[in-house]
Parts: sequence; structure tokens; C-alpha cells
Amino acid sequence: MRGTLAEHRMKVEALFRFNDEGLLTSVETGDRYYSNGKGAHKKVRFSAVIESGKTQRAILIPEKMKAVWHLPEGDYEYFREKIGRIEYDVHN
Repeated sequence: MRGTLAEHRMKVEALFRFNDEGLLTSVETGDRYYSNGKGAHKKVRFSAVIESGKTQRAILIPEKMKAVWHLPEGDYEYFREKIGRIEYDVHN
């Protein structure tokens, strides 16, 4: 499923993928900028991949995920994490 996220003048288009159970498995976009560490920035395909999910308070949430830049020289995984819990509907 393709979607667009917009806020003020910023707009990002992405491809959202879901498994047969309806769990989000990945988000892919070409609208993110990658920095080479030398001051240059360019748009590079980027993916957030959800490797597994779990149930928290009767809601299916992501559990393990990674973030990957798809560079011309090969994929660069720069983030991998396991989510312990998600807080939602938090009132201050």
C-alpha cells in the first residue's frame, strides 16, 4: 500500500507492506536524505523492517526492527532494536 505523510511543507511518500495477519512488516521510501559524513546529502532508498511482533494489552505491536539504507555499494544496516513496550494514550 502506498501512502503519503505530510506536515507543513514536508511530504514523504512511502510503500507500506503488511503480512497476512495485517501486521506492518516494512516501510520503504526514497524521500530520505543520506549523509556521507563529508557534508554531502543525497536521497537514497531507505527501509524500516519489522522482523517480528508481539501482543501488548491485546494490541499487536512491533517487537524487533531494523533500519537500512540501500546504498549503491550495498545495504547499510544502521539500526537494530528490540522494543520492550510501547506506551500509548498517556495523559499528563
